Amino acid sequence: MNLNLKKEQFLVDKAGRPKAVVLQISDFNKLINFIEDLEDALDLKRAIETSRGFTSHNDLLKRLKKQDLAGPFLLIFVNIHKSVFNGVFN
Repeated sequence: MNLNLKKEQFLVDKAGRPKAVVLQISDFNKLINFIEDLEDALDLKRAIETSRGFTSHNDLLKRLKKQDLAGPFLLIFVNIHKSVFNGVFN
């Protein structure tokens, strides 16, 4: 992936060896976002590899209601996630 970073600058020691990099804030933020996306992808990969299966949205709601854990805020959260993932794990 090309992050399209602007020109970075290097700080060097007396021998001319690079010791640090100076980035524009926008480039720094791009790098941080890229790293966070990679971490999320790795977390998802690990979850898929170690899972014993996934629960459908409807089954999750039934379980939450049965255990009396289906308060209004939790239901909103679950429904938002369903719309975001749109049944990816069904």
